Amino acid sequence: RYYPSLIFSSSNRASISMSPTNGIVGYDRVDVIDKDLSGSATNGKVIKTFRNQPNSGLFLDAILLNGLYGATTDNGSILSNKYLNSSGDIIREENFTYQNFVSDYDWINLTIKDHFLPSYTCDCVNSSSSGYYDHGRYQIGSYPYTNYKNLLTRKVVVEHAPTGNMTTQTEYEYNLNNYEVKKIKTTNSKGELNVATIKYADDITVSNPFYSLLVDANMISLPLETIKYKGETEQLERLTTNYFFTENFSLEPISLERQLN
Repeated sequence: RYYPSLIFSSSNRASISMSPTNGIVGYDRVDVIDKDLSGSATNGKVIKTFRNQPNSGLFLDAILLNGLYGATTDNGSILSNKYLNSSGDIIREENFTYQNFVSDYDWINLTIKDHFLPSYTCDCVNSSSSGYYDHGRYQIGSYPYTNYKNLLTRKVVVEHAPTGNMTTQTEYEYNLNNYEVKKIKTTNSKGELNVATIKYADDITVSNPFYSLLVDANMISLPLETIKYKGETEQLERLTTNYFFTENFSLEPISLERQLN
């Protein structure tokens, strides 16, 4: 019986992301090794690499977040998985690509200062003035806060086999109202393309006004319709979830329809 053993390595002493979901990651590689109880025999391992952009030193080694310039907003994201057998041969590789989306922007620690001074006179052409005439009466200060959604946009899987490698590429597109996947495009080693589209409440309200109730209830992340295609246009399957009011007047799924072509 084998048990996982972890080895961590890092080139970054203070990797801090601007994203609260990936706030801190102190490593850029993790080796997960399957070992027996004696620690001598192994059953292969998985090498995981992570996005871990080091921050810059500034003013007596103070930390300057590269995230201010868009460099570390995806820190903590897994970049690749590499699977090796007990002989050290690579049998499978997975590589991931991401894109940052700004999901919300806010200001915290808002402060307002009143620079009011009474009027005064002076020996000048315009003899009456106020203390805030040139600089404005109110000074507003705030700390801008941006929450990034770091979403997977591409996954490439390579299977290593004696007869040759097989590559599968999957691309993802997102609904920017809820940041859920709206389209999945998968291409295999033969170049064959399969597409799946996913619709949510805000996509269906035009054809079915009832689903505006789901939008009003903020139930916008529920997949209501999934269509699978061979290529871009040949429909293979349609899966639809229908919602309606239940006895306690809550919106619940009441039926599931599946159409095969």
